Amino acid sequence: RHVVTWWDSISGYTRLHTDQKKMEQGREAEILSLEYERRRLQNIGIKLDPQWPGLDDNFAGYDVLSYDHGPKGITNKLIEVKSTTLSPMRFILTRHEWEKAERSSAAYTFHIWNMSQTPPDLYIRSHTDIAPHVPTDSGKGKWKTTEVCVTNPNIA
Repeated sequence: RHVVTWWDSISGYTRLHTDQKKMEQGREAEILSLEYERRRLQNIGIKLDPQWPGLDDNFAGYDVLSYDHGPKGITNKLIEVKSTTLSPMRFILTRHEWEKAERSSAAYTFHIWNMSQTPPDLYIRSHTDIAPHVPTDSGKGKWKTTEVCVTNPNIA
C-alpha cells in the first residue's frame, strides 16, 4: 500500500512537471507569433500592434489578435498558436478552438511552431486547410479534442 502511494506521488509530480514544460513551450510559441505578427504588420504598413488575449483568457478560442488589409479597411485576424516537438508534426485541437474557427473562418489562422528546430519553424494554416482533418459527431458520440498532423510544409 505504501509503495502504491509513493508511486502515485512520483507519477503526479512527473505529470505536473510535463504539464509545466508544455505550458512554457506554448507561451514561447505565442511570443514567437507576436513577434512574427509585429514584423508582418510593419511590412504591410499596418500601424497597429498585435494583442495577446490568450495570456489572460483561455476561453477566447484564439491566442493572438492581429490585423490584415480587407476590402473595407483593416480587419481582425484571429490566430490560434500551437507548438510541437513531435515527429511527424502534430498538434491537439480542442472543440472550443474549432468552434471559434468555424464562426470566424475567413479571419481565423493557425500558427504551428515546430519547436524541435533552432530557430523554431512556423507553419501557417487556414481554417480551410484544417477542416478536412476535424472529426464530426456521430450518434451519441461527441468529440472534444483531436490530433491534427502537419506532414508537409505546404499542406495540412
